[in-house]
Amino acid sequence: MTEPTTADSRGLYVVVSGAPDDGREALARALAPALGLPLMAQASAEQALGRSLQPGGGADNPQLVAAATAVVLAMAADSHGGVLDGVVDLASTGAAAGATMGTLPGTLVEVAYTAGSQKRTRHWPVVQVSPSAAIDLEAVVDQITAAARAAEAAGGQVQEQFVVWRQDENGTTTEVTRRDSKEIAQKVSDMMQTSTTRQTYWVTAAP
Repeated sequence: MTEPTTADSRGLYVVVSGAPDDGREALARALAPALGLPLMAQASAEQALGRSLQPGGGADNPQLVAAATAVVLAMAADSHGGVLDGVVDLASTGAAAGATMGTLPGTLVEVAYTAGSQKRTRHWPVVQVSPSAAIDLEAVVDQITAAARAAEAAGGQVQEQFVVWRQDENGTTTEVTRRDSKEIAQKVSDMMQTSTTRQTYWVTAAP
């Protein structure tokens, strides 16, 4: 079991993302006690607000969902850490995801409960967990702990990387290398491109 707070007394926030039908909620509920952190579920907040503000209806109301998310984030910030379920979607990227998570005053690690790698920009570490395989909870906790320590060492953020890709004459795309600088990655891509006409090279931000 890891400590619920980081070395500098800031909170540890573990955000579990993915489709709830795939067992995301069950994973979040298992992670909370394993990490020694409180569970804060967006769905629970939404149901409670719905019963209080819209008795007898109002399911899937966007305003209700937004209010429930805001409540969970506020409670998590006050609690200096927690396992947050349902407050960020796997499809959200860049500023959209950052605006949601930016209010959390601590170290953030996302557990992406999804079968495939998602192309998304994150400014925090992501631990990938596949719904199609048996979950080794202890191993996931170890990955979260390692990711949190790495993020703390980097000042709370993950260094953005850039990928050099290659597509061969058969249309097969392969990752060639990663660089911390877009300029360096582009130079590598350009150098490789000048050496061949049968393959195509380009650079993108790391997913």
